[in-house]
Amino acid sequence: MQVLGNKQYLNLWIANWAWQLGRWMWMIMSAYVVLQLTDSTFQTSLVGAVFFGPMLLGGVVSGVIADGFNRRNILLVGHVVNLGLTILAAVLSLTGVIESWHIFLMTLAFGTMHTLDQVTRRGLVSDLVAREHLSHALALETMVQMGSVMVGPLVGGALIDFLPLGKGEGLATPYIAVTILYVAAVFLLLRVKAPRHIGAVNIASGNVIQAAAEGFKVAAHNPAIIGTLSITLMANMFFFTYVPLIPVFAEKVLDVGPTLMGLLGGAHGIGAFLGAGYIALRSRIDKKSGYYYKGTLIALAGLLVFSLSQVYSLSFAALVIAGMGLAGFATMQPVLIILSTDDATRGRLLGIVSMTIGVLPLAMVMVGGMAAVFGPAKAVGISAGIGVALTAIVSYYAREMRKL
Repeated sequence: MQVLGNKQYLNLWIANWAWQLGRWMWMIMSAYVVLQLTDSTFQTSLVGAVFFGPMLLGGVVSGVIADGFNRRNILLVGHVVNLGLTILAAVLSLTGVIESWHIFLMTLAFGTMHTLDQVTRRGLVSDLVAREHLSHALALETMVQMGSVMVGPLVGGALIDFLPLGKGEGLATPYIAVTILYVAAVFLLLRVKAPRHIGAVNIASGNVIQAAAEGFKVAAHNPAIIGTLSITLMANMFFFTYVPLIPVFAEKVLDVGPTLMGLLGGAHGIGAFLGAGYIALRSRIDKKSGYYYKGTLIALAGLLVFSLSQVYSLSFAALVIAGMGLAGFATMQPVLIILSTDDATRGRLLGIVSMTIGVLPLAMVMVGGMAAVFGPAKAVGISAGIGVALTAIVSYYAREMRKL
């Protein structure tokens, strides 16, 4: 593929594999650790809420930073910080002193770096790749993200089952694996030679608030961006909330161990990986918005079936189908934003997308509270059902977005 022939993008793409694998291993395994330590459905759901919490306010700030500094160097800072966090988690687990509050604090820091990375990485991709190849490059980025969803939880669960290290039933092993991945990611990023980035925002002059406000002004006057952000809001309010509850579904609904839990956690990643691969291999992509909103509807419908199932094979299949729909959402979200704005405000608009994703922790807390009262299946089912209805309504009225 022509995009992968770009050496700078190829280095970034391979580094992204290590970054995303580590991210999903951290997410699922940290939720599992909290469940083992507390036996609390609500506290387990808080892992996801804490991880995505920084996006609510940090997304816009990250967009300003991405427009003001060298994007490759921003990614390096995030990788080094998270490398330190994984080393700390491994040490705490090996010594048997890890507590749930340790997990929450480290996950908050981890999520802060993830917020900065998500905004910056997409901007860096657009710096490295010609505009006509952007859809394919971002489809490859989605393949990485979803491939890591597929592999990361499974590897983490299998490491606990088959290669335990330290106290607490081998819970240190996944953190050691993430440490190794992040060392590799740092070295790969050092090989990326990005074009010199002349910041569109002079942060030193103290105009951060003004720069952020400019991004909001651009978004507010662009109906296509408003439609794109609205679908993003629906997906994050009603789809991703189930992820930190995977250990609860595995243990209390489906009665399976860590390895099958990891496989279930990666199920939507399998579907999304296949879906993103299909998009990346298309010779021509005309109606980008169709992949976006129709994919979101498919994802939510698959999650609804998952919530109704008590059979592992059906639950797994439902999440695979949901993931296929999610591929269209995840691939085309940044494409629609980038195609609807200019280069000078690109980072800030992507930051507003991250801020929209910031509703996710609030939704996770709500679904986690419902799960503690009504059980995880009913909580996720109610959420997914509402999501299907609202997404259909929003898609119908987002006419400008549907033209893209």
